[in-house]
Amino acid sequence: MGQSDYLVDIKMPKAEDIQATLRQKLAYMAANRPEISERIKERLEVINQRASLYGQKVAEIISRGKPVSR
Repeated sequence: MGQSDYLVDIKMPKAEDIQATLRQKLAYMAANRPEISERIKERLEVINQRASLYGQKVAEIISRGKPVSR
């Protein structure tokens, strides 16, 4: 599921259409919960790895004493 799969357009003319869309998306998420959970874990691992590398780069720059240009 992409990010748009979690969104619901609340500007639909009928409340029943919004409810039907919500039910459909929630049913899909419930049926695919393990897969969705696994994808979230994988994405978090990538994010944490990138954050760690970024932190290491910042520490390296600070340790060299070079001013950071803005």
